[in-house]
Amino acid sequence: MGLLFFAKRVVWFFWDNPRYLVMLLAFIILVLIGMQMKGCFTRTPKFNEDEIRRAQKAIADDSRKEMVEVLVESEVREKNIDANVANAKIETVNAYTEARKKYSEMSNDDLARELEARK
Repeated sequence: MGLLFFAKRVVWFFWDNPRYLVMLLAFIILVLIGMQMKGCFTRTPKFNEDEIRRAQKAIADDSRKEMVEVLVESEVREKNIDANVANAKIETVNAYTEARKKYSEMSNDDLARELEARK
């Protein structure tokens, strides 16, 4: 009986004060939109300290081979972290070949931009 009385009081409160109802609904909508937006963004792979130094040196030397290697190793490391333990070996090999193919087709400027974006 007490729960029903409380629910009745809440309903009448919002009936008498519609601005609070509008604020509550707006808050609920914003929370739902925020929860939906969280899944929209994929995390870009990040470099560790060694990869950052190697990438900076490769950009300074304009060394295409080293740029490709840094990007490939970074992407393989990220894929390996995400891979399932049972499929880790297969995923690593597939990620390595896909990354090598993807980055070997890029120009030096595109490689440099990709390296700078991952810092």
